[in-house]
Amino acid sequence: LEVGADAKHIYFPLKKGAALEARPELKKLISVVEKNLPREEHRRQLKNEQRRQRQPAQEIVARASPAQDEVCADIGCGTGYLTLPLALRCRVVLAVDAQREMLDELVSSAGELERLRIVPVQAEATRLPFSGASLDRAVVVNMFHEVEDREAFAQELERVVRAGGRCTL
Repeated sequence: LEVGADAKHIYFPLKKGAALEARPELKKLISVVEKNLPREEHRRQLKNEQRRQRQPAQEIVARASPAQDEVCADIGCGTGYLTLPLALRCRVVLAVDAQREMLDELVSSAGELERLRIVPVQAEATRLPFSGASLDRAVVVNMFHEVEDREAFAQELERVVRAGGRCTL
């Protein structure tokens, strides 16, 4: 296995005509590498103007109406499209994403007040590093389609959101 210098190309020493399906270990490795590579196109989509018009973050947060004393987790936060406005309305926002690059971009784009209330957390949605019943609210917007094991994710949400807490979808 060789990863190209630009980290966007993966080279496998396969024999000519060898089917990838015949090498399940390579197929799995490809999916792991692809999942963790920075996705420039995906990032651009997260910040494009059409999205802002179709799904205004301030309106989504206003409809969710989080309380000032809430501990929220923005699961699959990406570059912080909802995390930033949530940080202005909640006590603390746990910004959860599987990709370190997304969290780095979120932190660099946050203002001083937001940075005080945002805790970046690199984790998979199905394995949240929080104690049981520790969240007042979980925010899950535009990421559910990326979760492979949806039942495990639902169980994880049930575990971490306190009784009477909210899940904003």
